[in-house]
Amino acid sequence: MSVLWLASWYPSKNDPLTGDFFQRHANIAAINHTIDVIHIKRDDQISAKTDISFSQKNNLSEKIILYKPHFHSIKFVSTFFSAIYWWRFNLKVINEYIQLHGKPDFIHVQAAWKCGLIALWYKKRLGIPYFISEQYTGYFEAAKDIVPTFNFLQHYFLKRIFRNANKVLPVSDYLGKALQKKYNVNYTVLDNVIDTSIFKLLKSEKKNQIFTILHVSLFNLQKNPMYLLEACNILALQKNDFKLQIVAPRNIIESYLINFPKLTKHIELIPETNQLGLAKLMQQADIFIFPSLFESFGLVPYESIACGTPVIVSDIEVFRNKLIKQPFVQFCDLQNPTSLANAILTAQKNKDTINKNELFHFIQTRFSPEAISAQFKDYNFEF
Repeated sequence: MSVLWLASWYPSKNDPLTGDFFQRHANIAAINHTIDVIHIKRDDQISAKTDISFSQKNNLSEKIILYKPHFHSIKFVSTFFSAIYWWRFNLKVINEYIQLHGKPDFIHVQAAWKCGLIALWYKKRLGIPYFISEQYTGYFEAAKDIVPTFNFLQHYFLKRIFRNANKVLPVSDYLGKALQKKYNVNYTVLDNVIDTSIFKLLKSEKKNQIFTILHVSLFNLQKNPMYLLEACNILALQKNDFKLQIVAPRNIIESYLINFPKLTKHIELIPETNQLGLAKLMQQADIFIFPSLFESFGLVPYESIACGTPVIVSDIEVFRNKLIKQPFVQFCDLQNPTSLANAILTAQKNKDTINKNELFHFIQTRFSPEAISAQFKDYNFEF
């Protein structure tokens, strides 16, 4: 089966982490199908007007086009030109693809906004069916004023995009229900993938002298940074011995730490890193905490579990759906920082009772490439 993937988010040379979860899905789908990825993105860091790269590995090809629009330094003018560039590049590249390879069996859209517009165009004109994989958190009611959401015009087009899709594949039932509420669509959940060749157990376990807590995020409002620091500050004021490692933009973390002078000596700020670097930190931590306000899936706690490190997550539906009753997971009450502080103390008390093999097995059987590839094998998702 030949599938054209239109990725609204995808790794590129100046932004290697954005959309890496979509790239993992592409790699898995390419085990049994021919997958051609096209990703077109504005990037003002490139020196020329355009930068085109192409890679081919077995059944997976990736064509990444970066462009810098006219007047790129003038905000509103460049936005106008960028939209025109993006649309024209997509039509040009996809028309060339169809001329060379013929029509694909269908188009798989990664994130409905904006590539869903292109898929809708080709369905109306050439009858090419399309699927949508969705991960974006901006569809939740709780996202308002916290992450970028959609205006009236965008919602108008999103309604058409989703309702004309042959299949909608949200990354969780929680996200699926939000899409159903907004756009009245049916859906099938397509889980995220955990790369268990990277996120795995250490061969030799080295115990920390100081109880080590790890948090990884952008440290934006969605990730609930004040709640996290308030909970750890409770432990600091109680004179507990611990280290809190935070992987996030340094300037953002420091802007919060001003309010917690007693906590500073417990904090280790770590620059943002790649997946191998994250896996090493997760393997060495005693507990991973992630008290997010809302998530479409919440990938990093699962990566931590794969590394054999137990987690504390917020008591929200998306985590309860998949992690409830797991002995290596605790839930914290977002209305009460003491709830998180107590969960950390419980984890500290029980740290030597954790069966790391059990944690890795949980991920291996549910979210590993082998587990998710079964969903892509027939590529019909009950359609």
